[in-house]
Amino acid sequence: MSQDPQEQHSPIASRLWLGTMLRDLREEAGLTGAQVARELGVHPPRVSNIEKGKSIPSKIELAKLAELFSVPEDLTDGLRELASNARRKSWTTTYEDVLPEKYEKYVGLEEVAVSLKDWHTHMICGLLQTAEHAHALFAELNPHAAEHDRERLVELRLRRQQVLDRTPEPLQLWSIMEEHVLRRPVGGHEVHHAQLQHLLDMQKRPHVTIQIIPTSFGAHTGLDGPFSLLEIGPSYPPIVYIETRGGNLYKEGIREISLHKSTYDQLQGAALPPVESTKLIETIMKEAA
Repeated sequence: MSQDPQEQHSPIASRLWLGTMLRDLREEAGLTGAQVARELGVHPPRVSNIEKGKSIPSKIELAKLAELFSVPEDLTDGLRELASNARRKSWTTTYEDVLPEKYEKYVGLEEVAVSLKDWHTHMICGLLQTAEHAHALFAELNPHAAEHDRERLVELRLRRQQVLDRTPEPLQLWSIMEEHVLRRPVGGHEVHHAQLQHLLDMQKRPHVTIQIIPTSFGAHTGLDGPFSLLEIGPSYPPIVYIETRGGNLYKEGIREISLHKSTYDQLQGAALPPVESTKLIETIMKEAA
């Protein structure tokens, strides 16, 4: 039960890993979730939420689980350490004045994800935006926000981008977007040109893939809206994230995950290959010059 490198730091990573370990220990002990719930004196959903990393067991619950599963003392110490780390405050709390609670969860998942497949119909993926582009976007999306708050949102976006420089394993990012997204001169000519150049630079990275669906393609399966598909690792099921004006949605059901995986596969087929996508970005740059 060794931890992946990216699973050793953030509170949400500790919570996920603790849940996985407890699930494995329960299965090794030959117990069902319902049996464990009875022993703890809780409802079955409580055990399920702990194993999925949605909840953190209390110190008393963790002690009972260790005893129930006959966990050796050294491994019990490791479980306690994970639980303690899971209760720590994340770096995102620095931005809690501008970061909605539901979005804080996404940032935490993004930080520990192995890969992220992103589909956008109306804007460039946040992990690929320049500071100037992001600032111009926030000025339009949050016109009534104080300038200081918009600056904080830009800081947060740039901080999130550090996952692309993570060592030893950076986030594997695959971003697909519509051609018209690239033609929109957000922030004016200079900002627009710099943003397109940034995409070309990012495309050169081995762990970043950018594909563009040309306007000439017509209707396709992704027209009903953007979404992100996060792969946390072999021990965890993928998570679908959908961001809307009305709130953020997390889809973790097998059917939803399968549906969005299939949709993304179709989008990859509809989009230009990476090399051709790079040529299209270069063409748009020349036309906008």
